[in-house]
Amino acid sequence: MDNVFLDTCVFLESNFLENKRIKSIFTLAKNGDVQILLPKVIEDEIRNNLRKRVNEAKNRQDTYLNHSRILSNTKTYSDINEIDVELATEELNDKLDNLLNTDNVICLPYPNRGIDLVFDKYFNEKLPFNSTNKNNKKAEFPDAIALQAIENWCEDNKTKCSSFSNDPDIKNYKSDLVKQRVLSEYLDKKSLVMNDRDNLKRIKQAFREQKERLCKDIIDFSMYRMKDELEYYDDVNNMKIHSIEVKSSKVELDDNYKLQLFENNNSGFLESKATLNYEVIIEAGEKGNYKYDDETGEDNYMGTEKHNVKKRFEFVAGINFNFKERGDVVMSFDGIVSQLLVTPL
Repeated sequence: MDNVFLDTCVFLESNFLENKRIKSIFTLAKNGDVQILLPKVIEDEIRNNLRKRVNEAKNRQDTYLNHSRILSNTKTYSDINEIDVELATEELNDKLDNLLNTDNVICLPYPNRGIDLVFDKYFNEKLPFNSTNKNNKKAEFPDAIALQAIENWCEDNKTKCSSFSNDPDIKNYKSDLVKQRVLSEYLDKKSLVMNDRDNLKRIKQAFREQKERLCKDIIDFSMYRMKDELEYYDDVNNMKIHSIEVKSSKVELDDNYKLQLFENNNSGFLESKATLNYEVIIEAGEKGNYKYDDETGEDNYMGTEKHNVKKRFEFVAGINFNFKERGDVVMSFDGIVSQLLVTPL
Protein backbone atom coordinates (compact mmCIF):
# COMPACT_ATOMS: atom_id res chain seq x y z
CA MET A 1 0.00 0.00 0.00
CA ASP A 2 1.41 3.41 -1.00
CA ASN A 3 1.83 6.16 1.60
CA VAL A 4 0.79 9.59 0.31
CA PHE A 5 0.86 13.14 1.65
CA LEU A 6 -1.43 15.90 0.35
CA ASP A 7 -0.35 19.50 0.94
CA THR A 8 -2.90 22.17 1.89
CA CYS A 9 -2.87 23.65 -1.61
CA VAL A 10 -4.11 20.35 -3.05
CA PHE A 11 -7.17 20.49 -0.81
CA LEU A 12 -7.89 24.12 -1.70
CA GLU A 13 -7.57 23.72 -5.44
CA SER A 14 -10.77 23.38 -7.47
CA ASN A 15 -12.88 24.59 -4.56
CA PHE A 16 -12.01 22.10 -1.81
CA LEU A 17 -14.37 19.07 -1.89
CA GLU A 18 -15.32 19.66 -5.52
CA ASN A 19 -11.76 18.62 -6.41
CA LYS A 20 -12.07 15.33 -8.34
CA ARG A 21 -8.48 14.43 -7.55
CA ILE A 22 -9.12 14.74 -3.83
CA LYS A 23 -12.15 12.49 -4.20
CA SER A 24 -10.10 9.99 -6.21
CA ILE A 25 -7.26 9.76 -3.70
CA PHE A 26 -9.66 9.28 -0.77
CA THR A 27 -11.54 6.62 -2.75
CA LEU A 28 -8.23 4.81 -3.22
CA ALA A 29 -7.68 5.04 0.54
CA LYS A 30 -11.15 3.67 1.24
CA ASN A 31 -10.44 0.74 -1.11
CA GLY A 32 -7.13 0.01 0.61
CA ASP A 33 -4.91 1.05 -2.29
CA VAL A 34 -3.21 3.99 -0.54
CA GLN A 35 -2.64 5.24 3.00
CA ILE A 36 -2.97 9.01 3.47
CA LEU A 37 -0.66 10.70 5.97
CA LEU A 38 -2.14 13.96 7.23
CA PRO A 39 -0.02 15.98 9.70
CA LYS A 40 -2.08 17.88 12.29
CA VAL A 41 -0.50 21.14 11.16
CA ILE A 42 -1.90 20.59 7.64
CA GLU A 43 -5.35 19.81 9.04
CA ASP A 44 -5.25 23.02 11.08
CA GLU A 45 -4.07 24.98 8.05
CA ILE A 46 -6.92 23.57 5.94
CA ARG A 47 -9.52 24.54 8.55
CA ASN A 48 -8.01 28.02 8.84
CA ASN A 49 -8.18 28.48 5.08
CA LEU A 50 -11.78 27.28 5.00
CA ARG A 51 -12.78 29.98 7.48
CA LYS A 52 -10.84 32.62 5.54
CA ARG A 53 -12.56 31.68 2.30
CA VAL A 54 -16.00 31.77 3.90
CA ASN A 55 -15.23 35.26 5.27
CA GLU A 56 -14.02 36.33 1.82
CA ALA A 57 -17.25 35.04 0.29
CA LYS A 58 -19.25 36.95 2.91
CA ASN A 59 -17.35 40.18 2.17
CA ARG A 60 -17.92 39.78 -1.56
CA GLN A 61 -21.63 39.18 -0.97
CA ASP A 62 -21.87 42.31 1.20
CA THR A 63 -20.12 44.33 -1.50
CA TYR A 64 -22.47 42.95 -4.13
CA LEU A 65 -25.54 43.78 -2.06
CA ASN A 66 -24.31 47.31 -1.39
CA HIS A 67 -23.87 47.90 -5.09
CA SER A 68 -27.20 46.31 -5.92
CA ARG A 69 -29.55 48.19 -3.59
CA ILE A 70 -31.93 48.93 -6.47
CA LEU A 71 -32.83 45.25 -6.32
CA SER A 72 -34.30 45.78 -2.83
CA ASN A 73 -37.41 46.97 -4.67
CA THR A 74 -37.78 43.55 -6.32
CA LYS A 75 -38.57 40.03 -5.27
CA THR A 76 -35.12 38.95 -6.55
CA TYR A 77 -33.42 40.82 -3.72
CA SER A 78 -35.44 39.04 -1.04
CA ASP A 79 -34.39 35.67 -2.53
CA ILE A 80 -30.73 36.39 -1.82
CA ASN A 81 -29.77 34.79 1.49
CA GLU A 82 -26.98 36.34 3.47
CA ILE A 83 -24.09 34.04 4.38
CA ASP A 84 -23.94 32.85 7.98
CA VAL A 85 -20.15 32.60 8.44
CA GLU A 86 -20.28 30.41 11.54
CA LEU A 87 -22.85 28.02 10.11
CA ALA A 88 -21.06 27.72 6.75
CA THR A 89 -17.68 27.18 8.44
CA GLU A 90 -19.13 24.54 10.73
CA GLU A 91 -20.67 22.68 7.77
CA LEU A 92 -17.36 22.67 5.89
CA ASN A 93 -15.51 21.43 8.97
CA ASP A 94 -18.05 18.62 9.34
CA LYS A 95 -17.42 17.59 5.74
CA LEU A 96 -13.69 17.65 6.39
CA ASP A 97 -14.22 15.47 9.50
CA ASN A 98 -16.13 12.92 7.40
CA LEU A 99 -13.34 12.93 4.85
CA LEU A 100 -10.67 12.36 7.48
CA ASN A 101 -12.68 9.48 8.96
CA THR A 102 -12.12 7.53 5.74
CA ASP A 103 -10.32 4.22 6.20
CA ASN A 104 -6.53 4.36 5.86
CA VAL A 105 -6.17 8.03 6.78
CA ILE A 106 -3.54 8.53 9.49
CA CYS A 107 -3.42 11.87 11.32
CA LEU A 108 0.10 12.68 12.49
CA PRO A 109 0.49 14.83 15.63
CA TYR A 110 2.86 17.77 15.86
CA PRO A 111 6.37 16.29 15.99
CA ASN A 112 8.36 16.27 19.20
CA ARG A 113 11.42 14.90 17.45
CA GLY A 114 13.31 16.88 14.82
CA ILE A 115 12.18 20.40 15.73
CA ASP A 116 15.86 21.37 15.92
CA LEU A 117 16.18 20.28 12.27
CA VAL A 118 13.26 22.53 11.33
CA PHE A 119 14.92 25.57 12.91
CA ASP A 120 18.24 24.65 11.32
CA LYS A 121 16.56 24.81 7.91
CA TYR A 122 14.94 28.13 8.86
CA PHE A 123 18.11 29.88 10.02
CA ASN A 124 20.19 28.48 7.16
CA GLU A 125 17.50 29.18 4.54
CA LYS A 126 17.20 25.58 3.46
CA LEU A 127 14.09 24.25 1.78
CA PRO A 128 11.26 24.80 2.39
CA PHE A 129 12.50 28.21 3.60
CA ASN A 130 14.71 29.42 0.78
CA SER A 131 12.89 29.78 -2.55
CA THR A 132 9.74 31.78 -3.25
CA ASN A 133 8.92 33.51 0.02
CA LYS A 134 12.18 35.04 1.24
CA ASN A 135 10.39 38.08 2.68
CA ASN A 136 8.17 35.94 4.88
CA LYS A 137 10.08 32.78 5.68
CA LYS A 138 7.99 32.21 8.81
CA ALA A 139 5.01 31.41 6.57
CA GLU A 140 6.81 28.20 5.58
CA PHE A 141 6.85 26.79 9.12
CA PRO A 142 3.65 24.72 8.62
CA ASP A 143 5.22 23.04 5.58
CA ALA A 144 8.49 22.39 7.40
CA ILE A 145 6.71 20.93 10.44
CA ALA A 146 4.49 18.77 8.22
CA LEU A 147 7.47 17.37 6.33
CA GLN A 148 9.29 16.65 9.59
CA ALA A 149 6.24 14.80 10.97
CA ILE A 150 6.08 12.67 7.82
CA GLU A 151 9.80 11.92 7.86
CA ASN A 152 9.58 10.88 11.52
CA TRP A 153 6.67 8.55 10.76
CA CYS A 154 8.42 7.03 7.73
CA GLU A 155 11.60 6.53 9.74
CA ASP A 156 9.69 4.84 12.57
CA ASN A 157 7.80 2.59 10.16
CA LYS A 158 10.77 1.91 7.86
CA THR A 159 8.91 3.08 4.77
CA LYS A 160 8.66 6.00 2.35
CA CYS A 161 5.96 8.45 1.27
CA SER A 162 4.88 10.18 -1.94
CA SER A 163 4.24 13.91 -1.56
CA PHE A 164 1.81 15.93 -3.70
CA SER A 165 2.00 19.72 -3.73
CA ASN A 166 2.05 22.65 -6.14
CA ASP A 167 4.02 24.74 -3.65
CA PRO A 168 7.51 25.23 -5.21
CA ASP A 169 9.13 25.07 -1.76
CA ILE A 170 7.75 21.57 -1.16
CA LYS A 171 8.12 20.43 -4.78
CA ASN A 172 11.85 21.20 -4.64
CA TYR A 173 12.33 19.60 -1.23
CA LYS A 174 14.79 16.70 -1.29
CA SER A 175 14.52 13.75 1.10
CA ASP A 176 15.38 10.06 1.15
CA LEU A 177 12.00 9.34 2.76
CA VAL A 178 9.65 11.76 0.99
CA LYS A 179 9.45 11.69 -2.81
CA GLN A 180 7.80 14.59 -4.66
CA ARG A 181 5.34 13.46 -7.33
CA VAL A 182 2.66 14.91 -9.64
CA LEU A 183 -0.83 13.96 -8.47
CA SER A 184 -2.42 13.81 -11.93
CA GLU A 185 0.32 11.44 -13.21
CA TYR A 186 0.07 9.30 -10.08
CA LEU A 187 -3.72 8.96 -10.39
CA ASP A 188 -3.42 8.12 -14.10
CA LYS A 189 -1.00 5.30 -13.27
CA LYS A 190 -3.25 4.09 -10.46
CA SER A 191 -6.17 4.15 -12.85
CA LEU A 192 -4.28 1.81 -15.19
CA VAL A 193 -3.61 -0.53 -12.27
CA MET A 194 -7.29 -0.46 -11.30
CA ASN A 195 -8.24 -1.20 -14.91
CA ASP A 196 -5.85 -4.14 -14.86
CA ARG A 197 -7.47 -5.30 -11.64
CA ASP A 198 -10.92 -5.11 -13.25
CA ASN A 199 -9.58 -6.99 -16.26
CA LEU A 200 -8.24 -9.72 -13.99
CA LYS A 201 -11.69 -10.12 -12.44
CA ARG A 202 -13.27 -10.42 -15.88
CA ILE A 203 -10.64 -12.93 -16.99
CA LYS A 204 -11.24 -15.04 -13.88
CA GLN A 205 -14.99 -15.01 -14.42
CA ALA A 206 -14.63 -15.80 -18.14
CA PHE A 207 -12.28 -18.70 -17.40
CA ARG A 208 -14.77 -20.15 -14.93
CA GLU A 209 -17.74 -19.71 -17.29
CA GLN A 210 -15.95 -20.96 -20.43
CA LYS A 211 -13.98 -23.78 -18.82
CA GLU A 212 -16.41 -26.51 -19.95
CA ARG A 213 -16.14 -25.42 -23.59
CA LEU A 214 -12.35 -25.10 -23.32
CA CYS A 215 -12.15 -28.65 -21.94
CA LYS A 216 -14.23 -29.94 -24.85
CA ASP A 217 -11.93 -28.14 -27.31
CA ILE A 218 -8.92 -29.75 -25.63
CA ILE A 219 -10.49 -33.20 -25.94
CA ASP A 220 -11.18 -32.60 -29.65
CA PHE A 221 -7.61 -31.39 -30.10
CA SER A 222 -6.19 -34.38 -28.21
CA MET A 223 -8.17 -36.98 -30.13
CA TYR A 224 -5.27 -37.52 -32.50
CA ARG A 225 -3.07 -38.39 -29.52
CA MET A 226 -5.58 -40.75 -27.95
CA LYS A 227 -5.81 -42.61 -31.29
CA ASP A 228 -2.10 -42.62 -32.03
CA GLU A 229 -0.87 -46.24 -32.31
CA LEU A 230 2.64 -45.25 -31.22
CA GLU A 231 1.30 -44.43 -27.75
CA TYR A 232 0.17 -48.02 -27.06
CA TYR A 233 2.71 -50.56 -28.32
CA ASP A 234 4.05 -51.12 -24.81
CA ASP A 235 0.47 -51.69 -23.60
CA VAL A 236 -0.19 -54.46 -26.16
CA ASN A 237 3.25 -56.13 -26.01
CA ASN A 238 4.25 -54.70 -29.37
CA MET A 239 1.50 -56.55 -31.19
CA LYS A 240 0.07 -55.07 -34.33
CA ILE A 241 -2.76 -52.63 -33.58
CA HIS A 242 -5.82 -52.86 -35.79
CA SER A 243 -8.19 -50.38 -34.16
CA ILE A 244 -8.40 -47.88 -31.32
CA GLU A 245 -11.70 -46.74 -29.85
CA VAL A 246 -11.86 -43.88 -27.35
CA LYS A 247 -14.28 -45.11 -24.70
CA SER A 248 -14.14 -42.11 -22.34
CA SER A 249 -12.17 -38.89 -21.83
CA LYS A 250 -12.22 -36.06 -19.32
CA VAL A 251 -10.15 -32.87 -19.01
CA GLU A 252 -9.59 -30.83 -15.88
CA LEU A 253 -8.09 -27.31 -15.97
CA ASP A 254 -6.31 -25.82 -12.95
CA ASP A 255 -7.72 -22.47 -11.78
CA ASN A 256 -4.21 -21.35 -10.77
CA TYR A 257 -2.99 -20.15 -14.16
CA LYS A 258 -0.14 -17.96 -15.35
CA LEU A 259 -1.36 -14.82 -17.06
CA GLN A 260 0.10 -12.34 -19.52
CA LEU A 261 -1.75 -9.16 -20.52
CA PHE A 262 -0.48 -7.68 -23.77
CA GLU A 263 0.45 -3.97 -23.95
CA ASN A 264 -2.78 -2.86 -25.58
CA ASN A 265 -4.75 -4.43 -22.68
CA ASN A 266 -7.22 -5.79 -25.27
CA SER A 267 -5.87 -9.32 -25.36
CA GLY A 268 -3.61 -11.76 -23.59
CA PHE A 269 -2.52 -15.34 -23.02
CA LEU A 270 -2.79 -17.69 -20.07
CA GLU A 271 -1.23 -21.04 -19.25
CA SER A 272 -3.13 -23.55 -17.15
CA LYS A 273 -2.01 -26.97 -15.99
CA ALA A 274 -4.37 -29.54 -17.50
CA THR A 275 -5.05 -33.23 -16.89
CA LEU A 276 -6.56 -35.51 -19.52
CA ASN A 277 -7.83 -38.85 -18.17
CA TYR A 278 -8.90 -41.23 -20.91
CA GLU A 279 -9.72 -44.87 -21.65
CA VAL A 280 -9.33 -46.60 -24.98
CA ILE A 281 -10.17 -50.08 -26.31
CA ILE A 282 -7.42 -51.42 -28.51
CA GLU A 283 -7.74 -54.40 -30.79
CA ALA A 284 -4.30 -55.91 -31.37
CA GLY A 285 -2.78 -59.19 -32.53
CA GLU A 286 -1.77 -61.08 -35.65
CA LYS A 287 -4.17 -60.52 -38.48
CA GLY A 288 -5.77 -63.77 -39.63
CA ASN A 289 -9.18 -64.72 -40.88
CA TYR A 290 -11.97 -62.38 -39.98
CA LYS A 291 -15.69 -62.62 -39.54
CA TYR A 292 -18.14 -59.81 -40.34
CA ASP A 293 -20.41 -58.85 -37.43
CA ASP A 294 -23.92 -58.03 -38.70
CA GLU A 295 -24.87 -56.20 -35.51
CA THR A 296 -21.88 -53.88 -35.29
CA GLY A 297 -20.97 -53.73 -38.93
CA GLU A 298 -17.33 -54.42 -38.07
CA ASP A 299 -14.79 -56.98 -39.13
CA ASN A 300 -13.66 -59.09 -36.16
CA TYR A 301 -10.25 -60.51 -36.79
CA MET A 302 -9.51 -64.00 -35.57
CA GLY A 303 -6.50 -64.25 -33.31
CA THR A 304 -6.72 -60.65 -32.01
CA GLU A 305 -7.34 -59.42 -28.48
CA LYS A 306 -9.04 -56.35 -27.08
CA HIS A 307 -7.17 -54.35 -24.46
CA ASN A 308 -8.66 -51.73 -22.14
CA VAL A 309 -6.04 -49.04 -21.54
CA LYS A 310 -6.45 -46.13 -19.15
CA LYS A 311 -4.00 -43.23 -19.05
CA ARG A 312 -3.48 -39.80 -17.56
CA PHE A 313 -1.81 -37.11 -19.66
CA GLU A 314 -0.61 -34.02 -17.79
CA PHE A 315 0.37 -30.92 -19.75
CA VAL A 316 0.21 -27.12 -19.83
CA ALA A 317 -2.61 -25.75 -21.97
CA GLY A 318 -2.25 -22.38 -23.72
CA ILE A 319 -5.36 -20.23 -23.94
CA ASN A 320 -5.79 -16.95 -25.85
CA PHE A 321 -8.30 -14.34 -24.74
CA ASN A 322 -9.63 -11.08 -26.15
CA PHE A 323 -11.67 -8.25 -24.63
CA LYS A 324 -14.67 -7.23 -26.67
CA GLU A 325 -16.22 -3.74 -26.76
CA ARG A 326 -18.66 -4.38 -23.91
CA GLY A 327 -15.91 -5.81 -21.72
CA ASP A 328 -16.79 -9.45 -22.47
CA VAL A 329 -13.84 -11.84 -22.58
CA VAL A 330 -13.70 -14.51 -25.29
CA MET A 331 -11.29 -17.41 -24.75
CA SER A 332 -9.96 -20.03 -27.13
CA PHE A 333 -7.68 -23.03 -26.68
CA ASP A 334 -4.39 -22.35 -28.50
CA GLY A 335 -2.51 -25.62 -28.03
CA ILE A 336 -0.24 -27.58 -25.72
CA VAL A 337 2.53 -25.37 -24.34
CA SER A 338 4.48 -28.21 -22.76
CA GLN A 339 4.00 -31.89 -21.95
CA LEU A 340 4.54 -32.87 -18.34
CA LEU A 341 3.78 -36.53 -17.73
CA VAL A 342 1.97 -39.59 -19.09
CA THR A 343 1.06 -42.28 -16.57
CA PRO A 344 -1.15 -45.41 -16.65
CA LEU A 345 -4.26 -45.48 -14.49
